[in-house]
Amino acid sequence: MLIDTMNSKEIMSEIFKDWTAVKKSINRLANTYNNQRRKGNVSKLSNYSKSFEIKTARKNTWLLILSKAPSDDKYKGMSSINICSLIYFYGRLGLRVYRVEEEGHLTIYNGHLFTRYKERMDLNLVEPLDIVKHFFINNGYSIGKIVIREGREYNLAISKDGLILGELQEDRTWLVCKTFITKELMKSDQQVEERQLLNDLHKDIHQLLTDPNFNRSSYNHKADILKAILS
Repeated sequence: MLIDTMNSKEIMSEIFKDWTAVKKSINRLANTYNNQRRKGNVSKLSNYSKSFEIKTARKNTWLLILSKAPSDDKYKGMSSINICSLIYFYGRLGLRVYRVEEEGHLTIYNGHLFTRYKERMDLNLVEPLDIVKHFFINNGYSIGKIVIREGREYNLAISKDGLILGELQEDRTWLVCKTFITKELMKSDQQVEERQLLNDLHKDIHQLLTDPNFNRSSYNHKADILKAILS
């Protein structure tokens, strides 16, 4: 179980040990999600995001958010499902959310980010987990760049509603996202960075499409990000 006294290595070990068990539930949840869409006559055009909580044998709580892949114009079934995998706990500093990106890498979201997100988006939400769900359903896709200042690596990422600011830590194995800025509050240099990141993403997608050794997985990943940000 995640607890305050754990150091970074212990936290990562705990999360990825638990992740092995959680992955076994993904097919079941995907089937549940697929059946809910079908029985509810959900439009094939709808992203239709649904969240599922799992309490594991290790006494951790996971939040899995399933939705239609943004790059699929129409829902095609199980192949169109994307999953955002989160684990969270409340410690002495409040809520902290960890997102599993890939084996050995995490993105961490401090409670302060969700506070700022609620304030700056003027959300009428009270429960912290409702804010977390709203954030990832609407801003779960982003693209960023690393900015080095005084020997530290900071991350600037754009999402649908604004800018996520954070820092790479723990030998670059995890990214800590610290705060959120809406598009209206972005400074001129941040707006320039936003345009450049989107231009670079367009170029990457074009290169993938024209590559003789077309990589479908890479294309879907980048196309999902672009479509989600611009939606």
